[in-house]
Amino acid sequence: MCGVEAAREVIDIPIIGGFPASAFTALALSQRFSIVTILQSTLAMQRAHPQTYGIQDTFASIRAINCPVAQLEDIDVVIIRTFEAALKAIKEDGAQSILLGCTGFVDVASRVSRMLSDEMGGFVPVIDPNQAGFGFLVSLVRMQLRPSRLTYSKVSLAS
Repeated sequence: MCGVEAAREVIDIPIIGGFPASAFTALALSQRFSIVTILQSTLAMQRAHPQTYGIQDTFASIRAINCPVAQLEDIDVVIIRTFEAALKAIKEDGAQSILLGCTGFVDVASRVSRMLSDEMGGFVPVIDPNQAGFGFLVSLVRMQLRPSRLTYSKVSLAS
């Protein structure tokens, strides 16, 4: 979400961060979601997102897999850790869908969703923020929508 708000003030095209598209996708498919993210150091920032969007009552938890970005290329380890954290979020926190809290989780969502679905005996959505954000962005472009100037004042770059 870094820079999203500021960019909306100066650019007349849709600007999307990964969280809102992912969270509202999760809420279209379930009533409670949890975030699985990479590091403990990101928890405070990500805990604030549901409150910012007024959906804190639907937020079950956030769990970190303790994997720095540089290690996300070890996909097998990432998938196992993500599955374990997501399973705890479901069983212990009441999550019904899982949001991946980092855009570095590439090729993880569908694999973890299958593993969770097998374990739980029913489909469990796992949302990739890249896919959710891009899909929402395409939808906004097709509808010819952009940031509201009632919310985001266009500032002069000439100053």
